[in-house]
Amino acid sequence: MKRLYVVKKAESCSLNENGQAFVPTYPLFIWADTPVQLRIGEQWQEVAKGQLAFVHPNERIEMKRAKQAVDSLFLLFFQGYRLEEETIDKLTYLVDHSTFPAHGSVAGVGSLPLRAFTIVEQLVKSNANASGNPSDQASQHGLLAELLDLFARAVSTQTANPANPMHDVLDFTNRYYDQNLTRTQLAELSGYDASYFSRQFQKLVGHSFSEHLTRVRLDRAKLHLLTSEATLQEIAEKVGYADGFYLSRKFKQVIGTSPSAYRRMPKPQRIVALQFAGDLLALGIKPIAARFAPWESSPLIAAELDGVRNVEEIQSVAEWEQLSPDMVLAPDYLYYVPDQLEQLRRLEQIAPVLVLPWDRLDRLETVRLCGKLTGKEQEAEAWLQHYTARAEALAAKLAGVIQPEETVGLYELWEDNTICIWNQTTRGTYNLYSSLKLTPPPKIADEVLRPQAHKLIREEQLADYAADHMFVVIPREQGGDDLALPDHFRSRAGWRELLKTGRHRLYPLPLEDFWCNDARALEKQREIMVDKLLAATALVLASR
Repeated sequence: MKRLYVVKKAESCSLNENGQAFVPTYPLFIWADTPVQLRIGEQWQEVAKGQLAFVHPNERIEMKRAKQAVDSLFLLFFQGYRLEEETIDKLTYLVDHSTFPAHGSVAGVGSLPLRAFTIVEQLVKSNANASGNPSDQASQHGLLAELLDLFARAVSTQTANPANPMHDVLDFTNRYYDQNLTRTQLAELSGYDASYFSRQFQKLVGHSFSEHLTRVRLDRAKLHLLTSEATLQEIAEKVGYADGFYLSRKFKQVIGTSPSAYRRMPKPQRIVALQFAGDLLALGIKPIAARFAPWESSPLIAAELDGVRNVEEIQSVAEWEQLSPDMVLAPDYLYYVPDQLEQLRRLEQIAPVLVLPWDRLDRLETVRLCGKLTGKEQEAEAWLQHYTARAEALAAKLAGVIQPEETVGLYELWEDNTICIWNQTTRGTYNLYSSLKLTPPPKIADEVLRPQAHKLIREEQLADYAADHMFVVIPREQGGDDLALPDHFRSRAGWRELLKTGRHRLYPLPLEDFWCNDARALEKQREIMVDKLLAATALVLASR
């Protein structure tokens, strides 16, 4: 293996009223069952319930209670290595932190799966009983590798985290790149002076604010060049530059070719999908390489990606060159992951890299955008017509099952029994409201869908957000594939009281199949959801 991860120390402890301060010798994950105040550098920030923090070694940190006693504080210390030399009888590894997330990174609601917290608990427990044999070490390596991967992906989308002002800065920049943004203005937004802001930005993102702003603007310019007939002057104004001449000069300097030459590129035949694999499949395009983690490529489309290379297994520039891609599609959440940004820069030397907006376009508009970029506009429109026609057919089937006044909702149950209600960008919720035109409960409509904001609720609040028909997203191993909600839910007071009323029907959905929200996954998820609604109704009718 080219990388190796080893648990050095893992413990669960409490945090007293005096708090705790120390300098970790190894990289560290921190997770608590209640909010914790964490001081990293000169800033205090709150790590909320449902969030995980990452800390680099040899950096002083302080922890204290946020509001109440912290009974379960999980500290996971580990070390990372990379393979330096391989001979017939020896492997030489060196300590390497180059791919780790930024110091002080926090991820949680809306981006980090509950699987991550399960891994932390599992590693803490397994470390207490570890015997030091190779099988234990191999298991720990696998779990740590998975945790780091989950966390890196989650950090990329944790733009709404108010605990770290730099995430707000990144989000603001990525949304308002077309405005006259300055370092001083963004420093004020983050609450820092200009010079400290610059140091912190460099530390988090891996390059300066001006470099990042240039990158975002040029990435948007590429999309305009390939999907519109706009003049260079018009594109310059759309991405925040005063004139087309300056854009042309900057484009050639950074991208290595002129905007006009970029626009004349032949349509791609060999595409790498760092996301959007399901959108490409909807167009009849099979990428030559893609990411296969469940949150990037749904298990529902795995068979359609047979023979596609796993991006994570491509380690060297030579392997990328041998693959000969002519386009790389990437989500803009990679702006938040320094090592992923560096990978995009390296890939840009091999093939054009197109960075697409993530979770800001309508699901169907993403398909249309991919169609324009790949010369498959007709295929995109054909798929959209098919998707819409099928939605109408399925809605007609449901008309006799779900009455006009009945509501439908989707709820993800976390391991600590917190319930997450997602907006239309996540977990197939788009199918319920935009595709099938079903009606949400009033509080979900007002507090989640209209502001497009995910919402966490406690179990005792469930009745206020409950729908007549409730899809409950849980891991497959906990009953996500079952037709009826598993019996162990009835031991929970909130769910038990809800079921007592007899007014609510519950339909489990497997988290693994509903993590992704791309075009082909949405198609298959919609069939699963409608089948569950119809099957449950058939059971009710048969029992009368």
